[in-house]
Amino acid sequence: MRRRPGLRSWAAAARRGLHAAVGSLALVSALESTAQAGPLARVELLGDASPPWLIDQLPLIGARPGLTALAALAQVEPTFGPQARPWTFSAAISGQSAQWEPLLLSPPAAGPRLRVVAGAHARGLLPVGAHAGLLLEGGGWTAGLTLRVSAASTWAQPDWSTWRMSPGLSVGWAPRSRRPPRPAALTFAPAPQDDRLQGLSRSPP
Repeated sequence: MRRRPGLRSWAAAARRGLHAAVGSLALVSALESTAQAGPLARVELLGDASPPWLIDQLPLIGARPGLTALAALAQVEPTFGPQARPWTFSAAISGQSAQWEPLLLSPPAAGPRLRVVAGAHARGLLPVGAHAGLLLEGGGWTAGLTLRVSAASTWAQPDWSTWRMSPGLSVGWAPRSRRPPRPAALTFAPAPQDDRLQGLSRSPP
């Protein structure tokens, strides 16, 4: 007869989850300190790396809470990209991706921006699939929804004969705005004129 997990196991799971949360906050704090000097576009706290954590790992939190907490930390994705160009590169422990993120909708004033996302993702730098979707930016946060097509291929067993289609959800923190700065408007003021010159111009010849 299998015994149900008691209070001690749930307390241990809570401690592991707390440790993972503290580790995530420490990682975000370290990335925030480098965001001012580097091209860090955002940090996806809930990434849609391959395989997606929400689909493959979160349902198993009751059976293996420790591994699920470690997997949550491994799917945190720092995303790097230049400010004026739409190309980005994401690197997490569980997966990497290179994608194109052009603007689809951008209000004239400060407000949320909608981007199209299309790219390829890898596992251990081994290309395993592609993804496409939408990304919403605003208020220092991002939220994305993508459709991912991935193969269960590894370096030990390279095989691209079987493919899997799954949705991907991402929630991120944007340390800086990726909107290019607008050039300052140029204003021309009339040059001051001397009153004596104006009197000479009005005197009869």
